[in-house]
Amino acid sequence: MAYAVMSRKFLRYENELSVERMEICVDAVSDLPTVNSITGCKIAQGSIAWDVSTGDFYGMSSTGEWVNQSDGANAAQTLELTAEDYPVAVAAESEVTDDEPMGNFESTEVCVQ
Repeated sequence: MAYAVMSRKFLRYENELSVERMEICVDAVSDLPTVNSITGCKIAQGSIAWDVSTGDFYGMSSTGEWVNQSDGANAAQTLELTAEDYPVAVAAESEVTDDEPMGNFESTEVCVQ
């Protein structure tokens, strides 16, 4: 099997197995791991997998099956939005004059985390 676990999050223990929600990358759909195929753990419902050969995404169901999320009823739909979908309110009269600065820049703080 050619797959890589990109991330994993421990959820609980079940029958001495670590149940983990995972993000997995596979070369092809035939490489998707089964729910118990990774030693010492169980792939949890809600885990996702990306098939790099097709670009399809799969989600792990509660029954332990991978369900294609890229086609059919589960497909993400693309919306085409127009300017009418985003109305903009226009003020009748501005409260700020052109020569008046906006904000207090002397007390501006920068925080880097």
